[in-house]
Amino acid sequence: MKAGGTLPSLRRTLALGLSAGLTVLWLAAILGAGLVLRRELDEVYDSSLQETAERILPLAVIELIDTETDRTAQSVSPIGPHAEFLTYVVRGRDGVILLHSHDADLAAFSTPVPQEGFLDTETHRIYARKAVSGSFQIEVAEPLEHRRNVIVETLATLLAPLLLLLPLSLGLIAWTTNRA
Repeated sequence: MKAGGTLPSLRRTLALGLSAGLTVLWLAAILGAGLVLRRELDEVYDSSLQETAERILPLAVIELIDTETDRTAQSVSPIGPHAEFLTYVVRGRDGVILLHSHDADLAAFSTPVPQEGFLDTETHRIYARKAVSGSFQIEVAEPLEHRRNVIVETLATLLAPLLLLLPLSLGLIAWTTNRA
């Protein structure tokens, strides 16, 4: 009994309990989906970084060996306009940048990656790979902001139906408990 001597409304208790439970379950489902999505997207994007390095490095090495330039950084010309999410640099044994993609932010590659594999900086995820007994190293980078944007957009897409379905579900719960 309440302090005023009245019994709590079964209808209100049931509607609030079901509504709160439904809301918590939906939010937990979206959180779980977001965590799985992030892990899966990281795997796909990391694979793309690695695959890009493994495809470009042999071509870059041939280009650099064939040209024998004065060791100034060459920029690869784009075939056409496009958004470049993955950028790269190719370094010589001494760490000097010999070749880079046309849209590469050289500040993101300010320090050579000391070993092969993945490295996170404040702004980028980088994959490094060496070739020709360490004479050349490619570093392929993707802005972390790009990954974050994909996650946020995907979760917003998951959340949009919730904003429509949750009020409808709550209204249905209230209507059903009123009838009962």
